[in-house]
Amino acid sequence: MAQDVFIALLLGYGWKLGEAMRDLLKRTGPAVVGTHSYAGQIGWYGAMKSPDLVKAVVAYEPGQVVYPEGEKVKEMNSEIPLVQQRLNPVRVSKQEFLKLTKMPIFIIFGDNISTKSSKVFNEEVWRWALFNARQFVNLINKYGGDAKLIHLPEIGIKGNTHALFSDLNNKEILKITEEWLAEKGLDKNDDPHLAPKRPVSPVTIPLEK
Repeated sequence: MAQDVFIALLLGYGWKLGEAMRDLLKRTGPAVVGTHSYAGQIGWYGAMKSPDLVKAVVAYEPGQVVYPEGEKVKEMNSEIPLVQQRLNPVRVSKQEFLKLTKMPIFIIFGDNISTKSSKVFNEEVWRWALFNARQFVNLINKYGGDAKLIHLPEIGIKGNTHALFSDLNNKEILKITEEWLAEKGLDKNDDPHLAPKRPVSPVTIPLEK
């Protein structure tokens, strides 16, 4: 029961964040969305809310993903109840999930992710996150999308932390990201984004006497 309540709250929270991202993109114009860690859910919900405004999603170690309702996937079990509760992917309607197939998705995970069950909270969290992200990518591609996941040790890059984009080899991580963006034709800088213009509002409080 507690898990059902938590998932319901997370779903509502996610959609609200997605709406906020949609409203921002309406002001800035279409963009490549970059996310990190548990805030990765913002990218998925935002993309589902505004697939026409999201050119691509680049997610660094997303802590949460979404699965379409009714889709059978492998499940994991944890000795840590909080991990069991929070790392089960949120289910969304298939109609919403399919919106994520409309833009390319790139997911990158760093090093030092446990491959065995652990009683250490953070070790379990990122073991599950990587497991879930792999299935998420497979589902996106199954439904005709374009998703790719890179686990850095598997391509010979070791030693990265959870904040892989700010590690000592951050230029190497940036190169991997830039090469993927170039492959998708999203590396051009001929139409740079400008910050949203501040809304014009009348001053109602006298600034000077």
